[in-house]
Amino acid sequence: MRACFFDDVPGGHHATYLSGLVSAALDRGDYVVAASPESPRQLDNHHGLWIQVPVTRHRQVIRGRRVLKQVIRACTSEKIDAFANLYLDKAIWTWPGKGADFARTVHVLHHGYHYARQLTSKRRLVRIALACRRLRSWVERGDTIVVHTPRAYEIMADVVPEKALSLLGYPIHRPAILSEVAQHDLTRDTVELLFVGQARKEKGLPCLLEALRRLPDQVAVTVVGHQDPSV
Repeated sequence: MRACFFDDVPGGHHATYLSGLVSAALDRGDYVVAASPESPRQLDNHHGLWIQVPVTRHRQVIRGRRVLKQVIRACTSEKIDAFANLYLDKAIWTWPGKGADFARTVHVLHHGYHYARQLTSKRRLVRIALACRRLRSWVERGDTIVVHTPRAYEIMADVVPEKALSLLGYPIHRPAILSEVAQHDLTRDTVELLFVGQARKEKGLPCLLEALRRLPDQVAVTVVGHQDPSV
């Protein structure tokens, strides 16, 4: 298969997310095109191509559309079969309104709560409605929306048909990394869990805390990251 992974956001989890996907595709023997600000190191000396794209901000819609058009044009020349738009949260406004003509297109949504309609302003509701209309037009063409949590799946199931949704856990680890984690000693007197990020509902912290109440006292969880004062 000939696949392209597109993400024009550098740093944070974006680089490792892209890196893991590129590694998995190369391990399968796929031809890989990575369109990103920084080159995934896995593409060095491998069967693939890196397209350097400039960093664009969320509000730079016109520039973002121009960048995406250039990437799509290059991927068409490379005879790409599958295109993975790895940050739908941002590309919802820059992806071509009529979609792209690849055999398979996948959009990865990181924050499903953006589409929740509860307790939001009228302006936000209008924006959500416009975004939902764009999504429906793409899934009607056969595109797939990937989400990472059951809560995001629940929200998006009210937006697009469930047959257009795919729930894949996050983060993505390569088997070698998982085998290393499996060797960690969890039989010690104290077991410490680390929760990274904001305590939003879709991240599952309430479920973790509920499960913690049913575990022995030597199991503890530490929450790291900026939190809303109301939490």
